[in-house]
Amino acid sequence: MKTILLISPYWKEPHRWMVSSFKLAELWQRLGYRVVVVCMGSTKSQVTRAKGGVDCERISETLTIYRKKDIFLKDPLNFGIALGFTHLVRRVIRDEKPDLIVV
Repeated sequence: MKTILLISPYWKEPHRWMVSSFKLAELWQRLGYRVVVVCMGSTKSQVTRAKGGVDCERISETLTIYRKKDIFLKDPLNFGIALGFTHLVRRVIRDEKPDLIVV
């Protein structure tokens, strides 16, 4: 099974409305790919805490989500800052060895 690494700002956050990456990952899973997501945001249930403030959530055999806690700047700026996000992406690439990377 081929692996796709999806680098997205957020993943189904209640106060951030980006859903395109969620729908894209769902489509890839239906097509038979394993999807690994790297994003910023808060933690969910069933999370394995890794060092460096990184959360790894294994949803199913075909979906794994790595989250880096961020600082969200509200209106009028509306963007998040996650120190060490690039380091997390490089580590996930090294550990997961994806066949395709989508940003």
